[in-house]
Amino acid sequence: EVGASALELADLTPAVMLGHVLVLRHALAPGGGDPANFGIDDCSTQRNLGPDGRTQASHLGSDLRHMGVNFSRVLSSPWCRCIDTAALMDVGTVERATFLGSFYQAPPIGVPKDSAVAALRSYLSSQVDPCAAPQLFVAHSVTVQALSGRAVDSGQGILYNPVTEESRLVSTSQIDRSKQRPMPEAELPPEACNDSNHSAPEADPDLEPNNIFNITFLPPSTGSEAPIASAIPIAAHVSTLVVALAVATPLLTWLDCCIV
Repeated sequence: EVGASALELADLTPAVMLGHVLVLRHALAPGGGDPANFGIDDCSTQRNLGPDGRTQASHLGSDLRHMGVNFSRVLSSPWCRCIDTAALMDVGTVERATFLGSFYQAPPIGVPKDSAVAALRSYLSSQVDPCAAPQLFVAHSVTVQALSGRAVDSGQGILYNPVTEESRLVSTSQIDRSKQRPMPEAELPPEACNDSNHSAPEADPDLEPNNIFNITFLPPSTGSEAPIASAIPIAAHVSTLVVALAVATPLLTWLDCCIV
């Protein structure tokens, strides 16, 4: 669900972001989708950030640091344009998270949509402390759309509340620091965070970014080999043929021998 009011980058004070997740689409990367020869570990086979995108990511990180925002965790899609966006923002150690991978294209280029979205929601519901500094996810337009129902431009995103499952659109236009309103001297956490019974979510190894679900990125087809999915029924037909030949061979021998 999307909240009624959108946010400007200047609205993202530490208090506003407490316990939330800032989910961004990667910065400007010319083109759309990925080439047919896509390889997850080879950036040269992917659509990458252009010069404007690299500048956009650097400015975005600089503005967030200026706002005093600290992230407790920075997760990125394994796609190079997302990792580069997160790295250029320079707001924390970047961890690759398979559940943030793109499903704009079907496997083997993209990740399985249903599994990715289920894993993403599982992480959000159990691994985000509502009383801790926010987390940053750098992903794809389809990721933002799956959570909020809204499409966003490159470098834009949503501020997601895992408790209420609501999100607010965030415009990340560069801050005019000459007009920036002064930061509050002190910002208190929600009353519930002062409760002595509050405890941070317990880390679950199964919900770590690279363990939350297992994706095998299949190599692109060269045209000389069938995709794995279509190879399964072919293998079944071959097995049937082998069995049929095994049964027929004694009969053919008898016919050759005994019928004139």
